[in-house]
Amino acid sequence: MLALIMQALAVLRHSVWLLLVGLLCAVGGLSSCSSAGGGSAVHQDSAADDDDSAADDDDSAADDDDSAADDDDSAADDDDSAASLLTEQECARICLERDVAGGCPFEYLSGDCQVSCAHYATFSYAAEQAFANCVATDPLCFQDIHRCVLNGMYPEQESVPFVLTASGFEAWEGAAVVIALEAGGSTFEMAAPTTVSGGAFSAHWQLPSYIPGNHLALYYLDLDGNSDCDPDVDLPGSGFMELGPDIDNPSFSAFIVPPANDAAFVCDFI
Repeated sequence: MLALIMQALAVLRHSVWLLLVGLLCAVGGLSSCSSAGGGSAVHQDSAADDDDSAADDDDSAADDDDSAADDDDSAADDDDSAASLLTEQECARICLERDVAGGCPFEYLSGDCQVSCAHYATFSYAAEQAFANCVATDPLCFQDIHRCVLNGMYPEQESVPFVLTASGFEAWEGAAVVIALEAGGSTFEMAAPTTVSGGAFSAHWQLPSYIPGNHLALYYLDLDGNSDCDPDVDLPGSGFMELGPDIDNPSFSAFIVPPANDAAFVCDFI
């Protein structure tokens, strides 16, 4: 009889223990509920945490996909900016549709329209726009397409480099050379003093100038050394500065050789 009473008390004590553990697990009072009947709740919490982690991974993957999409959009934007306005089809269209009242045929001064269009398609978007506008609106009777494009791209003065290079002056080795550049209007910018060395001389300028304009370089060899240009004593000469082929980055240059013709007019300006 005593044994039965002791067994009943043990069962009751175990039941109370399980109830207490369950209550503590429910309110978070135990750090681990893997024993005493609490294992199922812990495993469920762990599974929930795993689900949250998986969701975070999915979110991260989605963010990566969004980032990749943004990169694709950026690449697409770059492709758009690099796209040429003057495609072969567009060149054919604007040349065919050219109809300027009172204007001249494109080839009057400027050659074949589509060939010219393909040439300007190799430059910047600004150059392409200038070409298309010239074809559509300019008579092209008084200026060729190149001058029209330059006027469209550079309506105001720009700072540009000028380089003069001379050779073939061995007969005047050591002579002082006075050089000036007409960069705009009727004013002349003097170059730094120099002399003939190895039959050659040169000069450099960086000046604001009207890109479509004509720019003349004047010089004379001061053979009597009096710093005064006298065509009867000194050797004057001139040369036009030519615009380089890269119209997006304009620069001018002139290559000078001993004058074949009289250039006495130079002494009237420098």
